Amino acid sequence: MSSQSYFLLIKSLIRIVVAVGCALVVSYINFAIVQPHAWASIFISFTYVFLSSGFFLTSQRLPYTHGKVGYLALFCLTYFFRPENYSPVPYLKFWLTSIVPIPIIIVTGIICNIHFSSRLFLDSCTQALKTSRKLFKVINRELEYKTLEFLDFPVESTIQKYILWDTQHRILDFNDIQGKTDLTLQHEQEDELNVQQGKHHTSIPEIQIIKDIENNVKTEEQVDKQKDTETDGKEKVRKINLEKLLKSHLYFKDSLEKLNVEYSRTLNRMEVLLKETLKEFWNKDFFSFYKEISWQLEKNHRHLFTIRTAAVENLSKKSSHKIFHLLPYINTLIHQSYTIFRIMEKQLSKKYKPANFKKNHMVYLRKTKHASEEDLFDQVDLTEISTAASLESSINRLKYRQYKTLEYSQFKILICFETISKTIDEMNAKYSELHNPENYTSFDTIEEDSRVSFLLRSIKKFSKEQKLLSSTVFLLSLKLWSDKRPQKIRMIASYLNHIKLYFTEERYKRKLQKENRHSKYRKEFPDIIQPHFSLAEKAKYFYKTVILTRFLKFWRFQLQLSLGFSVFSLVYYELKIHSNFILFRNLGWAVITFTLINAPSIGAIGFLSIARLGGTIAGSFLGYASAELYSLTVDPGRDFIFLGVSMVLVFFFSMITIFQPFDKFILYFILTYIVIAYLPYPTNNPDIIISLFRTLHITFGIILVLVLSTLINPYYDHQELEKKVYTYPTSITQSFNFLVSNELIGRTNVAKKNLTSFYRASRFSAIQRNIPSFLTKAGFKFLMSEQLNTIRHQLPVQRALLFNSRFELYPFQLSKFKELQEIVKVEARLYSNLINLEFIIVERNENEKIKELSERCTPNLIKLMSEIDNGAQYLVSLMRSNSFTVDSSNNIVLQDPVVSENCSLELTNEIIKDISAYIYENRYNKDVLNKLQHISAIVFTLKSFVKTYDQLLKLLIKFSNTLVLKRVDNNNHNNDNDTKPTTTTLENDKEKEKDQDDMIFNSDDNFIEIPIPENLDPRLKVSGEPFK
Repeated sequence: MSSQSYFLLIKSLIRIVVAVGCALVVSYINFAIVQPHAWASIFISFTYVFLSSGFFLTSQRLPYTHGKVGYLALFCLTYFFRPENYSPVPYLKFWLTSIVPIPIIIVTGIICNIHFSSRLFLDSCTQALKTSRKLFKVINRELEYKTLEFLDFPVESTIQKYILWDTQHRILDFNDIQGKTDLTLQHEQEDELNVQQGKHHTSIPEIQIIKDIENNVKTEEQVDKQKDTETDGKEKVRKINLEKLLKSHLYFKDSLEKLNVEYSRTLNRMEVLLKETLKEFWNKDFFSFYKEISWQLEKNHRHLFTIRTAAVENLSKKSSHKIFHLLPYINTLIHQSYTIFRIMEKQLSKKYKPANFKKNHMVYLRKTKHASEEDLFDQVDLTEISTAASLESSINRLKYRQYKTLEYSQFKILICFETISKTIDEMNAKYSELHNPENYTSFDTIEEDSRVSFLLRSIKKFSKEQKLLSSTVFLLSLKLWSDKRPQKIRMIASYLNHIKLYFTEERYKRKLQKENRHSKYRKEFPDIIQPHFSLAEKAKYFYKTVILTRFLKFWRFQLQLSLGFSVFSLVYYELKIHSNFILFRNLGWAVITFTLINAPSIGAIGFLSIARLGGTIAGSFLGYASAELYSLTVDPGRDFIFLGVSMVLVFFFSMITIFQPFDKFILYFILTYIVIAYLPYPTNNPDIIISLFRTLHITFGIILVLVLSTLINPYYDHQELEKKVYTYPTSITQSFNFLVSNELIGRTNVAKKNLTSFYRASRFSAIQRNIPSFLTKAGFKFLMSEQLNTIRHQLPVQRALLFNSRFELYPFQLSKFKELQEIVKVEARLYSNLINLEFIIVERNENEKIKELSERCTPNLIKLMSEIDNGAQYLVSLMRSNSFTVDSSNNIVLQDPVVSENCSLELTNEIIKDISAYIYENRYNKDVLNKLQHISAIVFTLKSFVKTYDQLLKLLIKFSNTLVLKRVDNNNHNNDNDTKPTTTTLENDKEKEKDQDDMIFNSDDNFIEIPIPENLDPRLKVSGEPFK
């Protein structure tokens, strides 16, 4: 990724020059000290590699990726091309080979106009906007398809017929664009469908009448046979519909999953590019815009995730019936948002030029045929447009679309927001008409209404919140057009100015030092209380802060690398001197491979080994094929053949591997291709033996790395992933408790200090350690957003560890890898549910009804937070635990903590009963209908979060083979009378609500009841309150 940036490409080359220079200095000192004795050089090489690798692994200015290139220089001039005298010329020549690429890259970058990180960041923003547009469109198609799936035919009114006809045609158009054919549904009542589409064909009853008239008389067998044929036809139609529905939903689901992963990767790339962009100090005027756009797109990703969950995963048949009447409004909102995203893409891509709307283009309009036909200059005024009066009609009459200006594009966005505002008002009115209080007779109907409320609120809020993003994009686009100087010129000018400021500040600092030298109060404290440290204390402090943290932090890996590099280099040197065996001639490739693919974990080594081996095989045989091809001709034809084939191959593999996890493949391919194809170029005599030997030696080097890393540094990525999956729920639950404590808990009966214990900071939590005692609404939103971003950054780390884990667990521990993969997916879903909950809770406004409900649910909410927090602490204890046994007398012999059954789902059901009863009591109050719909949306998201959390707990408990102590009475946690919900007609409808679709375990076979011994840890005993 960094190699795509012009500035960072030069920066990387400078780092490589520094690393190679340091290695050459060590090599020269090594040669000067032990010139005739190669064996003695192993000690200097070992020491340098051991210390420098620790520094490279902990350094940001000179990372290990660039630093290890210096080890190749150390190997070449110490063991491969060992000089014969003390002349520094060979070392300077070798160093020159690393310096020469810098001017080449500078000139090539100027000619090819390679972008800086800021331009790449804007391209990533454009890609994120494009992905948002696609996501919204696919969500709309899936929503319409689900609505048609559950629709009962025939439809009732003309409006419904029009909605059906419009929806089907849009699905057909979308399928044609995406290359999907024949995914529309067939219906049994074909005559009804044809009437809706303005067509009429002979229906099945009409065909039957015509046949009866023609044949006049039919036997009973013929009648029965025709009835059977019609029944088979209907059954066939049903099967076709089911097959098409399954294909369509799978297609939409796969599309959404791919787009979501693409959006997440784009955000990760944007985050890296933003850090790099902020180092381009010549673009400091743009920094505030870059940060704002990055934050807005991060927020959009969370909101789109929420809409996706509401529309795709949690929509049911009953919800679809209600949404069918609202489809035109939803389609309008999505279409307007789609248009806004498309315009913003073009604005950031600089496809719209800024213009003075009144002066420049009005003069030009007079010269056009449109202005000659109508006197439009006098009809349109800038003040009229600025006040949004007849905005759309004025611009349409001007036919100003052909002039692609930045101002006009922003006017179109304002029109879209105006349409969105009107559509939301109309949709709210229509939804109020559809609201029927008499339907609120059971928990099912309230839950279905909560699904619809959650979906509508998500779409409305997302559509309205694009105003800030569009304004930022517009202002940034104007700013980008204001500075017309190329970035390379601005970079040089900024560097010159930076040097000037540096010398100015240095003179000022020297002046201050000279004045303070003669000052009476130059010390901050008197001498008697000045801190004094002994030499031993200073040495101890230096050892802890520098040696341990910078040079010995990864001492096992450093030992593996330095020992293998030194020993194998010396072995190669001795074999080269004392043996002429053909297999030992190019054994240095094994040492180079050992250096390049070495990594701190075995999973990373496995991945690099596969990339190295694949690139070597492809480079060897394609290089040999290229050499054979140019060897068939003579100069100058073979020059063009060699250059043409090389350019095509490198371009092809670069396009395949760009922005892919296996991007290292192209590096290893080029290294091998150059060696195999270029070495026989002077003699024009290619030899396949060289290709085979290179593959063999590189394979041998890979085996050496794997063996040595297993013996010295057996660090496995899947073990690190196991720690991550156990501690990750702590960050989620602490953020959940932080959200609930500050937004849903009633503050009249609960002290603030009693709530902060539920979101305490720890090394396993993403909660900030310094949270203000008093949080404003804006402060809470900002802090919660920071918490969610911190949690989101852990997901790519888990995916990277999971990616490397497959190279450690395949194929012997495939089941374990599948379990880890499922756990990572559920944890990602838990994060999305937390986003949904934050999205819908933070939206709420202060009102008496929600405060009253909060006071009513506070006791159960506090117990729910306690139960969720305890479950997360259980998982942290599981990470440290090993096993426990049960002796012959049925007593538990504890070696580590035991997990108790989690009752968060039951507590949530009690809270839902309380809220549902409250909604039932206020169902006839139309003044608070909007607030009740918001409350029902909160209910739905809360239940989704807790169900996913419960599923994750069971997966982790099963993965760890931990025994669960089942609570004999699940009502012990709420046996107080004040925690039971109010008795209403709702309770008679459903005593206990369970959703078997989302449960991993559908029976009690996974729980066992064990007699609790007297000496058991009191935290593990089943009691009325969950342990703390």
